[in-house]
Amino acid sequence: MDKIKLTVRILPAGKEVMVGVPPNTLGSELIAAILGREDLELPRKNSDGVLLQYELVCKETGNREVGANATLGEAGVKEGNTIIMSPKQFTAG
Repeated sequence: MDKIKLTVRILPAGKEVMVGVPPNTLGSELIAAILGREDLELPRKNSDGVLLQYELVCKETGNREVGANATLGEAGVKEGNTIIMSPKQFTAG
């Protein structure tokens, strides 16, 4: 299967990486691949020691979230798009 080239911008670190992945890649698979890159030195836990959960949002689809169990293609992600990867924000309820 052909790969699509994307820019992944990681917040709040402000780092950017270019990746080439098949359109049937799940959101969770892309997150795992980015977190697995040791050269990026991304945090896995917050300051309280709680494991961070990341989410993906595609700028070109109106900041639509790419769900963990959705493929990039299903989320409307296309060649050249920018994906924002950031820790999920939880609010106390």
